[in-house]
Amino acid sequence: EKEGGFLALSIVCPHLGCSVLWDETKQQFDCPCHSSAFDQHGIVLSSPAPRPLDYFPVIIGEGKVMVDLGQKTKRKNFEPSQITYAV
Repeated sequence: EKEGGFLALSIVCPHLGCSVLWDETKQQFDCPCHSSAFDQHGIVLSSPAPRPLDYFPVIIGEGKVMVDLGQKTKRKNFEPSQITYAV
């Protein structure tokens, strides 16, 4: 995997909708409600979350990085194509 890409993840846990928090020490997102955990790509590390965190398209143009919050995508797994790189 190359460096420097952007992946915009939803902070809403797909289990019951609590907001996940980034834990810098563990390098993971943790859900305070039921202890689900996710890696930096939103992949489930520990249940009860049934699937990865949703993500939003990232658009890079005119020196700006933008996130399209109107296009939240549910996913079954992480694909490298979900990361956006500057050209």
